[in-house]
Amino acid sequence: MLHLIDYLIISINQNGLMYRWFLNNDENKLNASLRGLLHTNIPVKLKQENVDKLYGNKLNTTITRLEKYANCPYSYFYAIWA
Repeated sequence: MLHLIDYLIISINQNGLMYRWFLNNDENKLNASLRGLLHTNIPVKLKQENVDKLYGNKLNTTITRLEKYANCPYSYFYAIWA
């Protein structure tokens, strides 16, 4: 699945047609997409106080859920939020 920035990169190689369209019609999206190219995500360690507020001190889970997490962490969290 291509995202906006992928289309922009492709269009720049094709005489810049899409780039020029966004420049003329939706400059905010163009600028946001271009800023995204330069963004570097730098994770910050959470303070223990905030972790305690988020999760508390009691683990509420089952063996099956722990096994599911060990097998595939993404599917574990997807199941929680889906």
